[in-house]
Amino acid sequence: MRGYFDVETNGLVLPDWKLMQGPAGEHWIAPPAIKEIDRDGNEVLNEKGKPRYRELVRFRDRAVLEKFTVAALDSLRRDHPGTLGKSRQAAHDLDADIPFDR
Repeated sequence: MRGYFDVETNGLVLPDWKLMQGPAGEHWIAPPAIKEIDRDGNEVLNEKGKPRYRELVRFRDRAVLEKFTVAALDSLRRDHPGTLGKSRQAAHDLDADIPFDR
């Protein structure tokens, strides 16, 4: 993980997104999530023994997720030049590209 950032789109501010970076240098974003806790206050673990998280933001399909990711990364590149390097895709505007209609 490289850090946290907020996403603003269509007048909404969505806090606590994570900027991630893989071993080959590729970047992606992870939506905010909360660790699941049982009634005794213990972490709930998944089948691999790692903490399980509850999503706070969900996308209706993979295409919207991918479009949102590209737009968010392009926005980070624009607002914080040099942080992620050059964009590999055309610039996107979160407000224009992710409308609220279905």
